[in-house]
Amino acid sequence: MSARSLFTSRRLRFAVCIFSVAAIAVVATISLWWRPGSSEFPPEMFPEGLSEALQEDIALARQRIARAPSAGSWGALGELCMAHELLPQAEWCFRKASSLAPDDPRWIYLLGVMAEEVDLVQAVASYDQVLSLDRSVAAVHFRRGRALARVGRFEDAEQALVTAANMSEQHPLVLKAMAQLRIMQGDGDAARVLIEQAVNDGRAGLDVVEEAKRLLARQPQQNAPPTMPPSEADSARPQMTQMLPEPWLDGVARRLPRNGEVAAQADSLASQQHYKAALEMYERLIRIEDRNSRAHNFHAMVLMNTGNVQQALAEIQKVCEEFPQDALAFSSRGAIEAQMGNFSAAIESLQEAVRLKPDFADAHRALLMIYQLQKMTDQADAQFRILLAIVPADRELQAQYAAFQRDRGRSN
Repeated sequence: MSARSLFTSRRLRFAVCIFSVAAIAVVATISLWWRPGSSEFPPEMFPEGLSEALQEDIALARQRIARAPSAGSWGALGELCMAHELLPQAEWCFRKASSLAPDDPRWIYLLGVMAEEVDLVQAVASYDQVLSLDRSVAAVHFRRGRALARVGRFEDAEQALVTAANMSEQHPLVLKAMAQLRIMQGDGDAARVLIEQAVNDGRAGLDVVEEAKRLLARQPQQNAPPTMPPSEADSARPQMTQMLPEPWLDGVARRLPRNGEVAAQADSLASQQHYKAALEMYERLIRIEDRNSRAHNFHAMVLMNTGNVQQALAEIQKVCEEFPQDALAFSSRGAIEAQMGNFSAAIESLQEAVRLKPDFADAHRALLMIYQLQKMTDQADAQFRILLAIVPADRELQAQYAAFQRDRGRSN
């Protein structure tokens, strides 16, 4: 997966969802030390507890600024901060960069992206400023159109999204946004046409298909559903639709923490039963990649291990709904339901897991265990046979099946 493909619409939400009142207060404090063109940093600009690798990267970036306090060096530090969720610091750096290169739209654009769900009026103003400098990037029109719709400027939103659609060859995400705008305006028929066009575009992922279902569920039942591709075709779709190209985000993408490293650290903490630290790591991974089902999945399992089974079940249920083709999600739901003593529900979940992935040995083993606990001998016998067909060389399983047959023979 390319760095750019990581930056889906939700992929960037980590940059706005955690931009809280406290963060804004930090920006206000930092702004007191504002001196355009200076290479000095405000006191306590960076928090304690950052990883050693990130501290080293920040130190190198600061050295480059000290040598040459240019827009590029300030902007590079801002990109590093944005990638690592240091958003007040990122904003401060981007404003420094923009003051040094007022004709460069990159830094203004990044400020707009971070402001989208914090201050929509400011986000629109940033995108307006970008377009006064460069109108060639479809993603700017797209983001501006969505922001305008959310503040109720529907006519302006329509113009922006039409421009984005024309520039992007009617990209499915733009059509989806236009359908949502039509819904806001009460025009369900027009929304239906747009979302049908989006769904039938070969570039559309499962996220567009699911959004189509949600949009249509709000419409009167007498309207016929759109022509959906067959489920077989859906299985070949990617989970997420590729975002419109955003060249000004490439620098942030290059500096993203590696999700695999975060996940590995979380797994290690969970295996050592350091559940609190593991939860924090999984929550970080979720912020980085909200559409990563594995992060939500493992987060739910750690919640289960800490005794928060109801919260774990609620989270894994959302994963199953959002990722209906994810066998691991249904297997995890079965494990949580079994932990709660709801064996009938656990069986249903695990059966769905093995339907989605017939060679899913762990899910088959879980089913076998439940069948044996519930004394469902016929089902257990069939499950043994399925497992032995999947892992025929498993001597322990062979011995277990032989013992099962002896016990069953004696009971008969």
